[in-house]
Amino acid sequence: MGPEQYSKLHYQAQTLVGQIPQSENLSPADTQQSDTPYTYRIHRDQKNYLGAAQFNNRFQMWVMSETLMRPLWVTFFKTALLYVSIFFGSFLALFIIFRIIAVAEAKRLKELMYL
Repeated sequence: MGPEQYSKLHYQAQTLVGQIPQSENLSPADTQQSDTPYTYRIHRDQKNYLGAAQFNNRFQMWVMSETLMRPLWVTFFKTALLYVSIFFGSFLALFIIFRIIAVAEAKRLKELMYL
């Protein structure tokens, strides 16, 4: 999305404040005076976006950043899959090691009982 497309996106302050869950108990004036950025989710053009907005008192305007949710989920699932794979691989390796130890111990115990 280029600058020419962003220039066509206009959000009214009330619409933006309504999208921000953290600002439900705050008035628009209180939201504008706050130094914390607010996050929101918006559905536009059949795509989900995650955004953050903060009011800049110096320029008297909202500073917004939006990103598609899909790349965030793809990155999250790749990382989660890696961690789950490492967990199950470690679990399987430990299971095999302890199984070998148990079989060797049972075999040795059987030999001792035979003698």
